[in-house]
Amino acid sequence: MKPHLFVAGVGWISRLVFVLVGIASIRLLSTILGPNDYAAFSVLFGLAGWFALGDLGLGPGLQNALSHRRAHEKDPSRIISSALLILAVLFFLEAILLVCLSPSLGPWVLGKILSSSACHPKDVFLVGGIILTITGLASIQYRIWFAEKIGYWSHIVPTIGQVIGYLLVSSFISSETTNKLLWTILLFLAPSGLLPLLPLFKRFHVKILIDFSGHFKVGWLLLRQSIGYFLFSFLAAAVLNIDNIVASQFLHANEIIGYNVLNKVFGFGLFGYSAVLTALWPELSEAFAKGHRAEIFDRVKTHLVVGFFTMSIFCLIISIFSKKILVFLCPTISWQPTTELLLLLSLYQLTRVWTDTFAIVLQSANRIAPLLFWVPIQAITGFLFQVSLAPKLGATGISLGILGSFFLTVTWALPKSAIKIIFPLP
Repeated sequence: MKPHLFVAGVGWISRLVFVLVGIASIRLLSTILGPNDYAAFSVLFGLAGWFALGDLGLGPGLQNALSHRRAHEKDPSRIISSALLILAVLFFLEAILLVCLSPSLGPWVLGKILSSSACHPKDVFLVGGIILTITGLASIQYRIWFAEKIGYWSHIVPTIGQVIGYLLVSSFISSETTNKLLWTILLFLAPSGLLPLLPLFKRFHVKILIDFSGHFKVGWLLLRQSIGYFLFSFLAAAVLNIDNIVASQFLHANEIIGYNVLNKVFGFGLFGYSAVLTALWPELSEAFAKGHRAEIFDRVKTHLVVGFFTMSIFCLIISIFSKKILVFLCPTISWQPTTELLLLLSLYQLTRVWTDTFAIVLQSANRIAPLLFWVPIQAITGFLFQVSLAPKLGATGISLGILGSFFLTVTWALPKSAIKIIFPLP
């Protein structure tokens, strides 16, 4: 079995456990927190993509650098140590920034939902933001594992974190707990952020402090080389995570919960496919470094065929049983999806299989210029569509706006750019 398929296989098993625990968590949290607090939790958790930007692109930049060093048999230890030093500095600065901005951003994002909650939006945003920032920075360990060809740990550890979070909430949070939302955020999210920190701490040794200046220069150079990935990730967050902010402004609590739960359930299929793509990334990086273009094309074609087939079946099953799934997971809400929304969510998953595959090709080749050109256009288009359609069509309008932005831009632009890179003109 090819190494990346073994890693992906472990990823699928881990994601299956992750999905099962996630399903149980939805029911647990919606029952414990109630509609308004759970809606706030859903919106905050949906902002994880924004907080993950805290590494400023260092994660993917480091992964590609490590893959290239592996392909040319170079020692990677110094560049890893230097990257960790930069991460420590980033966390210190970002924690201060969150403390300063939470009094403004918290009420703006969560104020409408938490108007009758015992928890202040500022505190909820600050606690959740700190934990999700740690999670985003610590996830660089997953990139290191992938580059070291032991990427299965990058699937196993987040799953363990999810399980621990579920057990902590189910054991210590009850209807009588004060500040339930804050404690739920802390207990449920913290394990996923803290677990990958442990191996990172083992890599952070005294030599870094002895040669602080040297490591900082290497890390700073890597950060400058990775800034393109940050720009792409920022734009991707504007495309994929702006819907939670729009929902918080235009949808009522029950619809926010229903929309987020359906997105999460449909997204479980994409989680499985992304496990394959994430494991494929370092393989493609090495193939590009060695000039194996035909191998890259064959792998992309195979992944697309398998991805479309499995995702189509998955979306059909979820659509058929969607109403029963919502009743089971969120018995306290009174909201049902329309047929149009289910069709849009299914089409969105298939579209993501297509675009994500070609995005991985571009990133693994260190060719992100097409992404940096098209994704801003997509982000602006998607935002305008969503804020225009959400007040009239609700969750259906948000989904339609997202899908429209994909079709107008990256659905055709990324494949065109990727093919040119795989088969460059003489």
